[in-house]
Amino acid sequence: MSIYGAQLDGFEFPPAGTAVTIVVNQVEICASIIWADGETCGVLLEHDVDPAAFIREHSIRPLGHEAPSIGTITQMNVICAC
Repeated sequence: MSIYGAQLDGFEFPPAGTAVTIVVNQVEICASIIWADGETCGVLLEHDVDPAAFIREHSIRPLGHEAPSIGTITQMNVICAC
């Protein structure tokens, strides 16, 4: 995750250019898919997000860390507009 985007894994994602809402626990984030390759994609967030604060506030672990995964994307919706 960065200020304006994120790489997501684990779904069969819609094509680049698709507007989506990413739901992590009970937080919804509007984004657009900017690239997709099988079960991995990159998204451009509609609004900037402080990655460190988001991870800390929502108990999401960065890749490569051994802590149990608490924050999980529970839903991704294709939308017409955020």
